[in-house]
Parts: sequence; structure tokens; C-alpha cells
Amino acid sequence: MALSEFVTSLKSALRDLATRFTDPDDFERLIAAAVREYSRYRPAIVRDSVTLVAGTDSYAVTGLRSILHSPWGRTRGKPWEDSPGTPPNYYVESGQIVFETAPSGSDIGLWGAIFKFTGRGAHTVDETNSTISEEDEDLILLRARAEALAELADDQAGKAGGHKSASGYGTSRDATLAGRANRLLEDWYLQMGVGSGVLQRTTARPSGGRS
Repeated sequence: MALSEFVTSLKSALRDLATRFTDPDDFERLIAAAVREYSRYRPAIVRDSVTLVAGTDSYAVTGLRSILHSPWGRTRGKPWEDSPGTPPNYYVESGQIVFETAPSGSDIGLWGAIFKFTGRGAHTVDETNSTISEEDEDLILLRARAEALAELADDQAGKAGGHKSASGYGTSRDATLAGRANRLLEDWYLQMGVGSGVLQRTTARPSGGRS
């Protein structure tokens, strides 16, 4: 399912509440938040490579979370040859492959300039492609609906003057929206097989566009 199809399905699922989102980017933002949360628990398998440069210790790979395997640095010499040494260790931090010691020219000469790897990464959804499996597309829509309802509840509570009831929301309608959001989230966690909890804000608060 492409991004536009996710947006159309989300609008349909929200029914009349969809009209409360007036910024054209709102629905794409909600889908992106759902994909991001989905990726935390069911990451995409990424097979990629980066070109190493002597003296450079970090390499950006968009959406990469961890490395499962890499053949780089595993080449062994013949038993009668001197050991080629130990390659520098590496890890993933903030979407970058970071080498504890920057590969040297000697390292690159021994093990190659191409660092191939298999890792865990973020799923992507755009206008032409999606890495979400067809059977999990409903999970993206479910999470996006939960995000949308929680955002509307927060928004209305704020417009009520900032006075919140014991439930945490300004009116019974706001509390109903929040309750529906959390029920959707609990269902999402159950279907994901990762437990349940109260919805944590994952979407960026918009600067405008809500009527």
C-alpha cells in the first residue's frame, strides 16, 4: 500500500473526525508516526553497504537501528601467514555506523573499502513503495487512528482553557476521545504482541491547521 492509499484509508477510518484535521500534511504525519512506532518492534531487514574512507569513523545510513552481520574484517589468512590483525569494532548510533577507531588505510587494504552489512532499520512508506507487509498494513492504520484521536483529545482540552478534569481532560467528550485512543492503542499492542500501555505522544505537535 502506497502512502496515498494509507492516507485515504486513514481518512475513511476516522470518518467525520477526519474533517478536524485541516492541514494537508496531517495525515501523512500520522502515518509516519505509526510507521516509526511499528519499526521499533518489527524493524525492516536492511541489506546495504557504505564506502569506507581512511580516517573517517562514522557513516550515515538513514533509518538504521542496528547491525546483525557484516563480513567485513572477517577475512583470514593462511595458517602459515601472519595474522592480519584485529579490525576496529563498530556500532550504530543515531542512524550512523560508528567505528570505535576510524579504519586506517591498512585496514581498508586488508578488508576492503566496501563495508557490506545486514541490519535492522526503519520501514519506509512513500508514494511508490512500502516495506510494510500486506498483512501488517492494518496495524499501521490502527496506530495512526490512535495517534489521531489522542491528538484531538489533547487539542480540545487545551482549547477548553487548560482546565482538566480528574481524568486528565477538560470535557467528557475529550475524555471519550482519549479513552477511545487508549483502547485502540491497547489493541495495537496486543496485535503486535508487545504488551499494552497508555498512549505516549509520538507525533510532532502541529503549529496550525486544526479547526
